[in-house]
Amino acid sequence: MAVKKTTENQNPNVSEPDTTPTTPPIAPPDGKPSGEMNSPIGSCFAYVGMSVGRLQNNAVIQGTHKQITEHYKDEIALCSDIAHLIVPVAKLSATRTKIKTSGNALNEYYSRVAAVVNKKRGEKHGN
Repeated sequence: MAVKKTTENQNPNVSEPDTTPTTPPIAPPDGKPSGEMNSPIGSCFAYVGMSVGRLQNNAVIQGTHKQITEHYKDEIALCSDIAHLIVPVAKLSATRTKIKTSGNALNEYYSRVAAVVNKKRGEKHGN
């Protein structure tokens, strides 16, 4: 599935420049929208880790957690902790606080993802 990125001024529904990274909804396997996907609460997730592959930091993604992790399986294959950093938008504020606080699981997940991403970037640049 191709992911279309929205960049500044491309969204006709926004009167001012919108620089928020977004990802379109992920269609269910049967191609028909489900009630869960169309629900305004509980179907929107945000990725709070470092950008990796198609998965960008602060991307807002619609779908179930299972659909999203399946869609980004190549990125998650680099580091399974990426899946833990795809969180419900409703918990975004609390999650960001926990990521910055040493001694909890989210901080550890973020740190491990950051280490893998930084290592991959170093390998790309020949370091």
